[in-house]
Amino acid sequence: MVGEITRVRKTIHNLIWDSMKLKDAVKIAEDDPRVKEILDSGGFLCSAHVMVKPDEEIKVWDLFYFDPESRKIISVGVGETVKVGNPEDPLNEEVGRIDVSLLIEGSEAIKIGGTDGAQRILLSLMKREKHIWNVISLKGNLLFLNVVDGESGDILEKKVINPFRIL
Repeated sequence: MVGEITRVRKTIHNLIWDSMKLKDAVKIAEDDPRVKEILDSGGFLCSAHVMVKPDEEIKVWDLFYFDPESRKIISVGVGETVKVGNPEDPLNEEVGRIDVSLLIEGSEAIKIGGTDGAQRILLSLMKREKHIWNVISLKGNLLFLNVVDGESGDILEKKVINPFRIL
């Protein structure tokens, strides 16, 4: 067990010096016994999020696993350590299984979606009919939403949103 912990720490240490790829974060999470328990009960990765500055490397991923037994979502933070959160109700009834082997990487989705001069970028991955990267650039009072196909890299939608506009 000590050897396994040392191997995981070395892997995490090496990853934090470069941009952490989603596939690597998923591998680290799924090596954790708490996440293995979710997977063994039929659970699966259903969402992933990260917030970065435009010139910043991705260092921490927030992964979300669906547990079909409890019908709850469990958050798993992967950075220098693996942190498993408490089960919560899903925000959406439709929960799709993400297959990271099919995806373009998050850093590539940011390049495709663009940063639009943003101070921060929220990157969110989900699966409905297909894998979707939402690249949300935060600039002043505006949100620039670029929806990128997670497999092909095609831009599916572009929107500018003013969240402070009164409807």
